[in-house]
This record gives sequence, C-alpha cells and structure tokens, in this order.
Amino acid sequence: MYIAAPLILITLLIRGKEALVNDKIFNVYNYGAKGDGITNDTRAIQSAINDCRGTGGTVLLEKGTFLSSTLEMASDMTLCIDSTAILLGVPFQGNIYNFYPEVIPPYETRTHQWAVRSLIHGYKLRDFTITGGGTIDLQGQSWKEIFIRENLTVDKRPFILLFHRCKNITVDNLNLQNTVGWCSAYDQCESLVVSNLEIYGDVIENNDGINIIDCSDVKVINNKIWADDDNICLKSMCEVGIKDVLIQGNILYSGRANGIKLGTDSSGPVENIKVINNKIFYAGRAGLAWEAVDGTNADGLYVNKLEMVRVSVPVFIIVANRGRGGFPLGSIKNVRLENLRVFETSHTGICITGMPESKIENLIICDSYFEMGGAWKLPTSEPGEAGKLYPESDMFGILPSYGFYVRHAQNVTFEHIKIGYLRGDIRPWLATKNVDNLVRKDVVEIGKIPPQLFNSPEWYIPFKMDNIFK
Repeated sequence: MYIAAPLILITLLIRGKEALVNDKIFNVYNYGAKGDGITNDTRAIQSAINDCRGTGGTVLLEKGTFLSSTLEMASDMTLCIDSTAILLGVPFQGNIYNFYPEVIPPYETRTHQWAVRSLIHGYKLRDFTITGGGTIDLQGQSWKEIFIRENLTVDKRPFILLFHRCKNITVDNLNLQNTVGWCSAYDQCESLVVSNLEIYGDVIENNDGINIIDCSDVKVINNKIWADDDNICLKSMCEVGIKDVLIQGNILYSGRANGIKLGTDSSGPVENIKVINNKIFYAGRAGLAWEAVDGTNADGLYVNKLEMVRVSVPVFIIVANRGRGGFPLGSIKNVRLENLRVFETSHTGICITGMPESKIENLIICDSYFEMGGAWKLPTSEPGEAGKLYPESDMFGILPSYGFYVRHAQNVTFEHIKIGYLRGDIRPWLATKNVDNLVRKDVVEIGKIPPQLFNSPEWYIPFKMDNIFK
C-alpha cells in the first residue's frame, strides 16, 4: 500500500528537523574541514562519517563550500548538507581516477558496465538519509573538453549518487547539478524514497536524472529534473526486477531523450508501477516510454494525470527482442493510461507495438486529450519490425497515423478521448495492424485545433534560473 504524498513529505520534514537538533551532530569543521572550496576536505568528511556510523546521528556540512572526492556512506545515520553549504566534486585533472576510484560491489549484473564511479557511494546501507537543502555540484563543465576529445563512456565518468543493495534509504531536499555521468542511480535497493530534488544536468550527454535499477518499494516524488538524457528511468539488468514503484508530482525536462522510461535495459520482471500527477514540459524523444526489449515481463502500469507539452512523441510502448542477458522474449500487459493531456507534439505519431509472438495485452487509454502536431501530407508506408535495433520513439519514422499506431496487440480500448492536430494532416487518427478486440467508445476526432493557453507557471519557470544559466 502506498503512503499518500503529503504524509511522506511531512515525515521527511520532521526527520530532517530531528536530525539537526539531536545531540549526535558530527560537524565536519571539528574534523579539520576548511569549507573554502579550494582545500580537499575528503578526509575530514569521511572521518566524520566513520564516527557517525551506526549512531543515528548526523554528519553536518554548513556555512561553506566543501571540495571532495568519493565518499563512502554508512548505515544508521544522516548526511545533512545544509542550505548554506555546497559539496563540490573534485574537478577534472590529470590523476582524476585517484579521486574517483571504481566502487564495484561484489556481485555482477550489466549495471557494473556503467555504474562504477561516484562522488557519494553506499553499499548495503540500512537506514540512511541524505538531506538538508544544500547543493551537490560535480563540476561537469571541467570534464567537457576530455569528454569531447576522447568520447568518454559512462564507466569513465563519475555519478553524483550511487547506491547498491541498500534498504530504507531517503534522498530528500537537495540540489544536484552538473553531473558527469548519470546524476543518481539506485541498484537493487529496497524501501527507497527520492523526493524534493532539483536536478540540473545538461552539461554532458548521457546524464540521466534518476535511475531505478532492479529496486522494490520505491517512491520518486516531487522532483524537478532538467537533464540532457532520460529524466526518470527504470532499468532491469537481471532477474531481480522492479516492483512497486510510485512516480508522483515530478516536473521534467529532457533535452534529447525521454521523460519517464522503462528501458532500454529490461531483463527481469516489472510489476505494479504507478505514475501519478506528473508534468513533462519538453522531451526530445518520448514523454512516456515503456520498453520490454531484453526479456522483461512488464505487468501493471497505471498512469493518471500526466500532462505533456512539446514532447516529440507522447507515448511509446514496445515489445522487442534485442537478446541481451540471455532472457527469452518478454511481454507487456495490463497498461492503463488515463487523464493524459498532451499539447504540441511532433508529426511522428504515437507508437504502440508488440511482436506477433508477444502481443501487448490489455491496454486502456481513457479520459484524455491529445493535441498532436500533424503537418504530414505525403503517403506513409507500413513500419518494419523492430528487430534488434535500439528502441527509440522515432525508430519507425513517420507513422501511418497522426495519432495512434497500434500493432500486434489484443484487448485495446480507447474511451472518452478527444484528439486533433495543430497543422493539417492526411493521416487518420488511428491505424492498426494485427490487433484483436479493439474497442472505441466516445472518441471525438476534432480535426484541426488552435493552440491551447497554459495557466501553469511551471511551464515557463520550472527551475531556479540561476542554477541553469549561471
């Protein structure tokens, strides 16, 4: 059972205040930290963490800028980066991997091809919180020249946060910016809350905001994410899979990728994912991408109140067989999308495609409004099958419909839908192939429609501009 978002937030606020007033404060200044942004304070901060381990106390960074390399977190403690503090990652320099050594845990999945370095790392932690309202800045700008010159792969670039096999973890009320690799990743964690983060990571490519990898009992709530790559990404690298995830109240911008995504790594089972009351105000690819391409059996996706503006493709759902990890062909079933509001898309169209031997089952799209881009006036051809191609929302080119193209599916329902386009288009709103039991009930095709006016201020100023454009 999910706890209501307001209750979660109240609990986190209370927890944060308790951490600041308890008598187990380990202030890093007492361990020799300078907080001047120049001196390397790694040893002082790590010593405070080591002493705080298992006490239920708080390591406190306040009133300063603290330069650090990789820090290893501990159980039963809080790391508080106060609103007066900045934690800076060591910038790129010649001996950089002495500052960001590999932190590969003693188990192996495909995660460890990429997630191997970070500023803050935890392995098998229990009851750990990081909070405080402060800023963590990895200084990704300093890596840009070497990234472009040597095309650094993700395993060569540190993340800001990386946690492996942890339980009862809370990451709340922080500004995370200028990451070098993915901003944050959580691998095989249980009982995880990621909330009230403001993430800006658009200085280097392939810098996903929040990656949930083979985790269970997860709440991703009230975050603002501006990233070049995927904003919130669920990945399954092994048979552990993903279960019971709530994604609620987030505001997202993806420069060239997806807002909310399953995949592309998708091997183990995925069950009971809820996406409630989120806004995506730009996505270079898909607003919502649901991909079962490496053997995942994805059962149970519920989306309610998803508002999307200027996303290229609002929804992309695919079953394919890339064959990675040795898993058999996967599946997608029991998907319900309701109360979607979509404005100003590209002319590609929405793609929902299974495979002849693995049809998408039990898909309902209801109570929704779609303002598609349209503007296509040439004949289109039937898209080819996915094969082993990397799945992306535009992989099939211009689709045979300006609205929905549905292929290899069964038990598909469109109910209480309004759909139209901004610019003239010769394609129908719906095209299908190999679909069994298609139901259309109260679908209103409204043709060409004028642009809508938005009342929500988040569409224009979703983030603190001084963080983004400084």
